[in-house]
Amino acid sequence: YQRRVHGGRYIPMNPPCPSFFFADPTSSLYREVARQLKEERGWTEAPNNKRKVDVLLAHRQDKSWGILGSRCRLVNYYRSRHTICQKATLVKTLRNAAAAGLPVPRVPQTFVLKSYGELQPEAAAEQSAEASSSSVQQSAQGVPPWRLSMGAKSLVKGALPDERNQWDEFARTCDFEFWIAKSTGGAHGSQVHIKTRDELLRFVDTYAAPVTWAVQRYVERPFLLDRRKFDIRSWALLDPSYRIFLFSESSFRMASEPYDMTQVDNKVMHIINHCVQVT
Repeated sequence: YQRRVHGGRYIPMNPPCPSFFFADPTSSLYREVARQLKEERGWTEAPNNKRKVDVLLAHRQDKSWGILGSRCRLVNYYRSRHTICQKATLVKTLRNAAAAGLPVPRVPQTFVLKSYGELQPEAAAEQSAEASSSSVQQSAQGVPPWRLSMGAKSLVKGALPDERNQWDEFARTCDFEFWIAKSTGGAHGSQVHIKTRDELLRFVDTYAAPVTWAVQRYVERPFLLDRRKFDIRSWALLDPSYRIFLFSESSFRMASEPYDMTQVDNKVMHIINHCVQVT
């Protein structure tokens, strides 16, 4: 690392100390990463998000990408990550890939259902029409797409339709009883529900907040270990060249109680997430 001085000469200098911005203080994982960067690596923490940094420790998609510096860009997320990291939009991504003739993994048949909360479907449709009209007007006025309102953005990208009627028609012809519904924005095992067709319809219709649900048939005879549900979670790194590196260690998770389909409301039997099992 060199700096040009008066007279056109270059003098050697130590490279600038790497820096990071800690944007999500609620995350215990990022708190530990921040501690190690400062205490063990000698990094400096930026006091605010106005300064250029090398690493952005953030767990939300609305953080600014512009504060990343040019020396190295390390970030836990990438643009358009919601297309594969959110449940309902992942469904749309896989459908579009299949329609384009791309190879896609085999996934269970999935339906998107919507709870409107206090806003009835008719009013929601009117708001969508208004947002669509607003987005067209803004575009006509030369407003770039990334500055459109969030409602307009979702319409520009193609909002997911409510597939309640398709699911209900399909469910009536099936011989299995239970369905699993997951909130597309949920995490830590929250907002996961296992219900019959009639129960799920009532639940979605009466849910107090606007939520989009990914609904699939619940596997009633899963592969068990010692009569308990389990899964294996692995970590991978995707680099800018689309090379994938798999971490050598994995996490094995098991239900704390034996599996029993007569107790679908018992979450510790059916949902293996750590946050559910420790409660």
